Amino acid sequence: MKPGQWFGPSATSRSIQNLVEEYPQSGIDKCIVSVSSGDIPKEVIDEAYACEMESKTLILLGVKLGINSVNELYWRDILNFFDKKFCVGIAGGRPASSLYFFGYEQEDLNDDKESQLLYFDPHTSQPTLNDEDYKTCHSVNYGKLRLKDMDPSMLVGIILENHNDWLELQEFATTSNIFNII
Repeated sequence: MKPGQWFGPSATSRSIQNLVEEYPQSGIDKCIVSVSSGDIPKEVIDEAYACEMESKTLILLGVKLGINSVNELYWRDILNFFDKKFCVGIAGGRPASSLYFFGYEQEDLNDDKESQLLYFDPHTSQPTLNDEDYKTCHSVNYGKLRLKDMDPSMLVGIILENHNDWLELQEFATTSNIFNII
């Protein structure tokens, strides 16, 4: 891609998958991408954990959870997803603005539509750091976006650190409408 060109969830996830495969020192053993349906292939992940119970698997799911905005049917599931250990965030945003969502704040537990998603702007460049500098990175420069204003097209990120995480993800999927395990 040329600088300034937009690319969507599919190109992003394929780029991440290629990087994981090319650089095993990343610590991620496998990267599974599903950008057309939001389905997680149970057989593929079961196979990975049949060989190694402590295998780290990154799952990237391209989903569309509405037409012009996120359908309120998904609001509670998105908030619950951010509470899970296996959640590594959601790449999405609003029209013409890509953002990386990492959590939320909610003043009224009964009012999901006023929930504020917390995000970093992935376009903000960071200085090059050596290994020791990573331990001191902290940022207070994050933004907030109301859940009801979020664009419905997004890339959901999941990291499974071991087989137990896989079991927890399967349990979450039985009550969530964000993705399916097939």
